Amino acid sequence: MAPSLTSANLVLFTAAGLFYGMYLVLFFISTYLLVRRRGGPTASHERRKRGSIFTSMLFLSVILLFVVITVHWIATVYRAFIGFVWTPTTSEAELYFNNLATPAAVIQDVFLALSYIIGDSMIVSVHKLGASAGLKIPSKIYRLWVVWTHNKLVLVVPIITLTAFTGERLCHDTAVVKIHPSKLYLQ
Repeated sequence: MAPSLTSANLVLFTAAGLFYGMYLVLFFISTYLLVRRRGGPTASHERRKRGSIFTSMLFLSVILLFVVITVHWIATVYRAFIGFVWTPTTSEAELYFNNLATPAAVIQDVFLALSYIIGDSMIVSVHKLGASAGLKIPSKIYRLWVVWTHNKLVLVVPIITLTAFTGERLCHDTAVVKIHPSKLYLQ
C-alpha cells in the first residue's frame, strides 16, 4: 500500500525541521567565524583595511540565504499546522496538501527556488573574469572557470542552466497561482 499524501507531508515536515536545525547551527558557527576572521583581534591589518565584513558580498549573501531559508521553513511549518490541525478530516487534509495554489504553498515553493538561485549564484562574491572578458559571473561558476584553466567554453552550460532554472521557476510559480483551485487536486 502506498503512503498517503498526509503521511508523506508529516515525513517532509519532520525532515525539514531536522535539516533546518542543522542549518541554523551551521549558520551561526559560520557567521561567527566570518566575523571573527575578518575583523577580530587576530586579523591582519590588510584584512581590516579591506572593509567591514558586514558590507562584503559573502556576508550579505549568507544573511540573505538565511532569511530565505527561514521564510521557507516558516511556510512549511504553517502549511503543516494548517493541514494537520485545522483540517477536521484526513480527506480534507489530503485536498489541502494537494492544493499548490494556497499562499503558504506558493511562498514555500518560491522561497525554495530563491534559495537554490542564491546558493548557486551568489553565495560567494562575484569575480571578474579579467579585463579582456569584461564579464561578471557567480564565483561557483568562477571557480569552475579557474579549475578548467580559464576555458570560457566550460561556463556555457552552468550559466544556461542557472538562467533556465530561474526562468522555469518564474513560469511555474506564475502558472500555479493562476490555475483554478478546482483543477489543482490530484485525482
